Amino acid sequence: MTCQGEIQDKLTSISISLSVSLPSDNPKQTIRNLPDLEPVLNTLQEKTSKAEVSFLNSGCGSDNICQSNLQLQYSFCTKDQQQDQCDPLAMENGVPVISPGDVNIALEVTVTNTGGDDAHHTQLYVMFPEVLHLTSVVPKKNSVTQVQCNPNENRTQADCQLGNPLKRDAEVSFFLMLNTEKLSLRVTSANVTLALKTISIQDVPIVVAEAKIIFELHLNIIGLAKPSQLFFGGEVKDEKAMKAEDDVGSLVQYEFRIFNIGRPLKSFGSAVLNIQWPKATKAGKRLLYLMQITDRGKNIIHCTPSEAINTLRFNMASSRGKRELERESGLKALASTSDFFPFLGNKRKYKTLTCADELSCVELRCPLEALDSSAVILLHARLWNNTFLQEYSSLNYLDIILNASLTLNGTQGNIGMQPSDTKVKLTVFAERRPALLSRVPWWLILLSVVTALLLLALLFYLLWKFECLTCGACAKQKEV
Repeated sequence: MTCQGEIQDKLTSISISLSVSLPSDNPKQTIRNLPDLEPVLNTLQEKTSKAEVSFLNSGCGSDNICQSNLQLQYSFCTKDQQQDQCDPLAMENGVPVISPGDVNIALEVTVTNTGGDDAHHTQLYVMFPEVLHLTSVVPKKNSVTQVQCNPNENRTQADCQLGNPLKRDAEVSFFLMLNTEKLSLRVTSANVTLALKTISIQDVPIVVAEAKIIFELHLNIIGLAKPSQLFFGGEVKDEKAMKAEDDVGSLVQYEFRIFNIGRPLKSFGSAVLNIQWPKATKAGKRLLYLMQITDRGKNIIHCTPSEAINTLRFNMASSRGKRELERESGLKALASTSDFFPFLGNKRKYKTLTCADELSCVELRCPLEALDSSAVILLHARLWNNTFLQEYSSLNYLDIILNASLTLNGTQGNIGMQPSDTKVKLTVFAERRPALLSRVPWWLILLSVVTALLLLALLFYLLWKFECLTCGACAKQKEV
């Protein structure tokens, strides 16, 4: 007996049945003077004989039974288009993370048969979700056994033939390329089911490859103070006498620029600008008085807590007045005097103030609605001049550090954002009195006068020594 074509199942025995019977229309025979007789079969013998034919499989055990040892490994990764290299995706709580819009997302699959008998008719059935369907199958270049996959029409299922048989110690590796274009906010996870089957003796459990779907936002923040250097001075004022913001102190404006280099934010909720505002010292004395928060178009931005904004209800100044500009320029000149005459003053003294040590700060939360590309947040504030005069007048200058960061304010759990923060430094100089000579010790003045007289005497001595004082008289004698 010969078999034509390829045999898919070489483990199942072929049953052969042989039976014997007489035809019903067998003619009767007459022997001598006996009546007509019909032929019959021996009732003592079996009419049917059965036999089984088994294939000899060299890859199985001595008992011709194949016990395979199939192992399935998988990982979500980003595949290099030119090479077999595939970088694993970022993990969150042990689960890989897929971001919509990511390209070359693949499920790397490796099937091994280490130490087992030949695995006959090895197949891998893969089921994909509609939002993460199969695009193509890419075998590894170094894989000896090549895989053949047949997906269905909508590419949510695939039947992959891995080998018949998959030999002992054989390995087959390939990439299932995935499409992420249909992922939406309603999708928080995606599962790919992998069912490995063989007709050899082994029960392989079904494996579910789980991935978390997170929409990654790319926001950056930059902060600066305008101006970055301020001055305080004058006299301490009664707080009850302050009516307008000009009475508080020098004006400072903090500007925060937020850039969105990824997906438009209006579809996902809103981001929040968090500002650690240095409102007072640890002792409770006001430091920076916040007047209002606006955007570049001077529209009011409603941040919380609202109680931290213009708590004393001062009247807003329409613009920086001429008197304020002249005062700041005068203070700037006075503050820089010690820089020109360092020998007149003592060693420069300064201090750095942060929310972590000497300041009492309040967290301002400003929503950034419908941030498509960029946004600008402006904080208008004033130095509380009284506090600087009372607490920091002995310093040459001090630095105030303000921290700001971005977070998400949304109910969707599958929206993420990389940390983005900034630090803004404001330098504040103390006013210096113009009466410079009143600070100079008397002995320093006396020493300067004596030094000048000695230098003058030395000059006359040198002129006399070289007869420069009598050169005119000698010239007249020679003419005579």
